[in-house]
Amino acid sequence: MSSSASFNMPTASLAAMLREVQVFMNSIQRPRLKDSAWVQATLDRCQELQELIGSTRAAVANRGQGVSESMEEFLEYLKVWMHEFRERPKASRMKKVTEQLSFRYEAMVQSARTWKETASNFHDHVEHIKPMNYARSIFHVGMGVSAVLLAEVFLT
Repeated sequence: MSSSASFNMPTASLAAMLREVQVFMNSIQRPRLKDSAWVQATLDRCQELQELIGSTRAAVANRGQGVSESMEEFLEYLKVWMHEFRERPKASRMKKVTEQLSFRYEAMVQSARTWKETASNFHDHVEHIKPMNYARSIFHVGMGVSAVLLAEVFLT
């Protein structure tokens, strides 16, 4: 195997792992703690992600120390999140732990983007947890324009 082919394998697995984690992170932003099927599926997904992150971390460990460290931090917080999740905490406590996990995810994405500058074939289409909601933005612009028009027409 050529050195460029072995270099591409970790970058491809890193991008795939980040996409999987992003899907998971989006799914836990609004937990359905009373839905036992969702809870069990989420716990199962956590176990799968731990294995996926562990194998990806091993693949990039000698090439991307910062990425490897951020993956380790994310894994630690994922374990904390799972522990809290199993305890069925109040929504406010779950939100706090989810925010901490989200922060670690964003740090992992940022370290991967920094590392990609040295990795030639890193396909970077990993999104942030809360992507831009264009419909909401258009609604707010429309409401702003409507308010200005109403003020000009009725208050002058």
